[in-house]
Amino acid sequence: MPKLPKITPRSAWLIAATLILARSFVFVVFEGAYFDSDQAIIGLMAKHLSEFKAFPLYFYGQSYLLTISAWLAAPFVGILGASVFALKIPLLLLNLLFEWLLLRILIVNCGLTAGRALTTTLFFCLAPVITASRLVEMAGGNIEPFIFILLLWILRDRPWLSGIAMGLGYLNRPFVLYGILAVVFLRLKKTPSYFFQHPKNLIRGLIQFSCGFAAVYLMILFLKPFSSNSFGAAVQSSLHFSWEDVHWLFTDNIATLMAYRDDLLSNYAIHSSLTSGHSILNSSIYLSLIAIAISITFKTTSKKFLKNASISHSTEFPAYLICVSLFSALGYILMAPLVRNNMLIRYNLLFTLLPIGLSTWIYQNRIKGLTGRSQSILTVVIILWSSIQSYDHFRLVQEYLIAPPSNPHRNLAQYLEDHQINCGLAPYWTSYHIDFLSSERLKIQSYEYVRIPEYSSFEHTCALITPVGTPPRCPAPAKVDDWQICVGKLTS
Repeated sequence: MPKLPKITPRSAWLIAATLILARSFVFVVFEGAYFDSDQAIIGLMAKHLSEFKAFPLYFYGQSYLLTISAWLAAPFVGILGASVFALKIPLLLLNLLFEWLLLRILIVNCGLTAGRALTTTLFFCLAPVITASRLVEMAGGNIEPFIFILLLWILRDRPWLSGIAMGLGYLNRPFVLYGILAVVFLRLKKTPSYFFQHPKNLIRGLIQFSCGFAAVYLMILFLKPFSSNSFGAAVQSSLHFSWEDVHWLFTDNIATLMAYRDDLLSNYAIHSSLTSGHSILNSSIYLSLIAIAISITFKTTSKKFLKNASISHSTEFPAYLICVSLFSALGYILMAPLVRNNMLIRYNLLFTLLPIGLSTWIYQNRIKGLTGRSQSILTVVIILWSSIQSYDHFRLVQEYLIAPPSNPHRNLAQYLEDHQINCGLAPYWTSYHIDFLSSERLKIQSYEYVRIPEYSSFEHTCALITPVGTPPRCPAPAKVDDWQICVGKLTS
């Protein structure tokens, strides 16, 4: 078996942190790499918070989606100014926090060596390019559920605190519910009669958990009337299942997240001419990982083994990660009619915990005649996978350092400022984006989805910005990249 270098937990953390910084570099440092109006809205919320001009609890224009990220970003935006870099610093810190917690659990609770723990977490540290872009996306709930999922595990025997974590996490993104379902499922799996043998403990735990959850919910409910720009109804959804959605999940959504399909980065709003994913190599690697897990499963099917191999304290955690990832996939299938969209792959990000859970479980197994071979193959597989992802990230960094793609939104914002066109109307995906890039020196209102009504008082004074190709509203519109700009009196 290839011998991993003997490293300490501290060294493992420093290596992991370096890898996370490297795979996030382009998306944090270069404002044009991956940024849009949804992220800009949260940036404007953070700016208003830092200036004490607003008290936003929910995403502007909505009465749901608790935007914890805006509050985390406010100090950085206040100190460094309104920029994509300042906005994404807290997301980068949350990535580092998740990795630190994950390494600690794998080493302290699961009994892995620091080297093996680091190897296992490479699936997160070197996430594929498209997935990495979403892990530092200011979308109000991409990396945050990862933190809450680990907190629910850490606090699973502390109902009060677990309820508080669940309350904050659920109001931020309901995906955190997968964590509670996994905890309950594993508790029943480990000791099926636990809840019936200890009814008092069950009732007390439920009451404490409910009180913790209710405390958060009632506090937010009390503060909601003071929240800025919280209007609109919550999205209504219904559950739906079809085998076509299952097929789509594995051939489209998961294929992109796990990079076993070749994709143009531009198809996912990443400004790049490159592709990501390696269908044959990555598919082979994931199939190898599944094959190892299946081989161990068949090796452990004897009654004698099953009797002695019930879920232990150390093996609960990888089982928890596997359960969360599978619940995430199931939830995505049931929501498929609403989320079959390239830009919504982030709703299934928690599925990326699956290879971490499987790898941890394989490293933990002690099966005579099988352990050495399986773990040796696993180490080679993960190193090969990491090398492939590193190559894709290297190409993207190289592109941005040598010949960075043009940022059309920055070009438009600069044109408007140079020509003193500081207000007007534009499509949603244009308006708030350039408002944030200009630090609100421009106040362009959306003529589609209004998120900041205060901008409406400016809309009659300046200009109309529409995509090139739509009928112009003036005789000779100015053209900047993908837009045409009409100033002054408009035609019908």
